[in-house]
Amino acid sequence: MVNSKRLDEMSASIQFSGMKHALAAAVMLLSVHPALAESVYTKLDLEACKMVETGDLGGTWLCKGWGGYPVEFSEDDVRQSLFIGHLGDWARKTHWESFGPFNHVGGTIEWIVEGKKAKAAISRFIIENPNPDTGMPDKASQGQILVIFKVGQKGEGEACTVGYVDARSNPEPNEMARRVAQTEVAGFKCRVDEPQWHGVKGPTAGDRSANFGE
Repeated sequence: MVNSKRLDEMSASIQFSGMKHALAAAVMLLSVHPALAESVYTKLDLEACKMVETGDLGGTWLCKGWGGYPVEFSEDDVRQSLFIGHLGDWARKTHWESFGPFNHVGGTIEWIVEGKKAKAAISRFIIENPNPDTGMPDKASQGQILVIFKVGQKGEGEACTVGYVDARSNPEPNEMARRVAQTEVAGFKCRVDEPQWHGVKGPTAGDRSANFGE
């Protein structure tokens, strides 16, 4: 017959063995998925940015983003463009991604971050559509587009727009944009693949305008 002391020892041994297996499984999981993606936010404040180019109808500013990533902001003829992250040699030529109608960038950038690396970013563009009755922009005619960006990494320099979500025409547009950031950005080839609309594109969404050294 096994005495009570022996049973206690066996129980403790089994519990310890179970803890070891659980710990090993946790370590293995962390090695495969070192960090889950999270969202962090920064403000785009042009007063804190450095102007690197000026023109008759706008200019280009270099701003500080999350984790040391740069943000390039450009404006031309009441339209604005963003490139997020480190840019390669291709950026020495003309590069521009925006919308045809007058527009401006919202003041917040959402960064999709895994550990110390930003994989993607999201920013809201406001489309200043004219009211057909007055010919002037107003709130009722305004478009709001969530733009999903590939963030350029050091040594790679591939940064561009990956996709769009019409925030006025889709339920839970922020969640939709985050799903696009998680699923579409990694395999997207900048200046080769065409950014796509995800979900419904409504009547207030502007058409894409882009120029890469052409």
